Amino acid sequence: MLKISNPINLFDQATRRWIAGLAVALVFLAAPVARAQTFLTDAELLDAIPGMTVFSKSDRGTPWAQNYSVSDVDDAKKGAIRGIFGKRKYYAKWYVRDGKWCENWGSGQACWSVERVDSTSLRMYIGAKPRPNLWHLKPTEAPKA
Repeated sequence: MLKISNPINLFDQATRRWIAGLAVALVFLAAPVARAQTFLTDAELLDAIPGMTVFSKSDRGTPWAQNYSVSDVDDAKKGAIRGIFGKRKYYAKWYVRDGKWCENWGSGQACWSVERVDSTSLRMYIGAKPRPNLWHLKPTEAPKA
């Protein structure tokens, strides 16, 4: 027969273990489910962006739009950009390298991993960190004659 010298201490210890176990279980249940990040491949980037006009805004809220050329060469991974940042017009270059969309504005350049949010929106990432503003895609209209 089990001899319990102090039943209150046994109850307290069992209760503490039960509460600790419950707390651990709740933490795991309440934690958001991690989803694997899927970025666009070179081929998907080349299918998604060239020939489109992208609208977004800078981290500080300045609106911008860029038209991305479609290369005449079948396997080309580069092209030209015509853009407007606020009221300033500019020209730049785009290229795709190692699953990243890259742009060179002359004054600087950047490369991003790209996630498709929906059929008309992309989210750019620097490393594992998403940029705050989505890129919204619209087919580029041909110039009027």
